[in-house]
Amino acid sequence: MRSFSEYARKRIAVFGGSFNPFHDGHLAVVKCLARNFRQVWVMPCNNHAFGKELAPIQDRYRMCVLGTMGVLMTSVSRFEMESGGISYTANTVKRLRRKYPTTNFSFVISENSLKDFDKWREAEALKAEVDFIVVSRKPKKLEFGYNLVCDSPKLSSTQLRKKVSSGKDLHTFVPKSVAEYVQEHKLYH
Repeated sequence: MRSFSEYARKRIAVFGGSFNPFHDGHLAVVKCLARNFRQVWVMPCNNHAFGKELAPIQDRYRMCVLGTMGVLMTSVSRFEMESGGISYTANTVKRLRRKYPTTNFSFVISENSLKDFDKWREAEALKAEVDFIVVSRKPKKLEFGYNLVCDSPKLSSTQLRKKVSSGKDLHTFVPKSVAEYVQEHKLYH
């Protein structure tokens, strides 16, 4: 049986999410993934599958670019942004397989996402079809996928948006360039 590192070095980790805003917890996960995988694609969703209100996709994309600058083997993907509509992982998987038939992808989700996973479109099929990497702060026993333990600060994008709307500064929670972008573009006010 091959080790996780042998498995990961041959794969691209697709780290999708709202990134509303991109914060230090996201950055810690990206760095952890970059140490393990051949490449990391940070993929902001276009429209959230559960209807969450989001900052415009162009702003979330730019925050991801700013937040991941300097992290080797990492890029920010416009794949869901260019696909338009609601971003369902099931649809993204199908489109990625059509566009990159010889590439091996692993989809990254947080342990918090496991709570709602059964509500995802084609959830049961996804469990069988896709390699999932479940990122957690401590080792976790999983029903499906691989567990990757990453040391990341416990941050909530919801709480960060509330801080901004109440006039507080984000510099201690997000990369400096992201904090400046949020301030300059008056996001979350």
